[in-house]
Amino acid sequence: MANWGGLPSIVSALPNDLRNFLQRVKETLDGAMSGASRFVTVGDLVNGNVAALDTYGNVITNNNQSFDFSPPPAPTNLTAAGAITTIMLQWDDPLYANLAYAEIWRASVDNQGVSVLIGTSSGVLYADSVDAQSVYYYWVRFVSKANITGAFNAINGVLGTTSADPTAMLAILAGQITASQLHSALGSRIDLIDTPATGLIAQVGMINSLTVPPISWLLP
Repeated sequence: MANWGGLPSIVSALPNDLRNFLQRVKETLDGAMSGASRFVTVGDLVNGNVAALDTYGNVITNNNQSFDFSPPPAPTNLTAAGAITTIMLQWDDPLYANLAYAEIWRASVDNQGVSVLIGTSSGVLYADSVDAQSVYYYWVRFVSKANITGAFNAINGVLGTTSADPTAMLAILAGQITASQLHSALGSRIDLIDTPATGLIAQVGMINSLTVPPISWLLP
């Protein structure tokens, strides 16, 4: 901060009470702006590398470390894997010590200009909860501890889709099982129950047709 020259003295004719008040204000400001007990300004903190101003003019602390205002690198190898109602995003660890978090952007079309910020992540994973049968495009960019944003992973978005509806998947599985060798083998075994000559039904009928001898045959 530049040297404080002090407020000018009051030379105009003023009522004594107003003069005394202004004199006390002058003494307070002069003491606050100079000497060992002076006020600390934002400029003092920035010049002393104790704090910094981000791109929006906000004061951010530094934890006694040097600020790095260089932009973060662009994320690499962004992938999107879909479940039934979730799309899981993953990207490479940037190995960037000044990283604060990653921003995740999404759009229904492959146009980053119309995408919206949907969340942040301090790691390398993000789970986006969506409706079933959803289709979205994704972009990711990093933000540094000095609130400096880096470039997006790419111009084109990464396509993410959810898995098929459970009802539709069950219908597909049922059709596959019906047409499989397993169904054919099990069906032929089950059909043996109804075979007229050798099946289970025929065996039960044979048992029912047997004549049981009267109890008198067993008596002496």
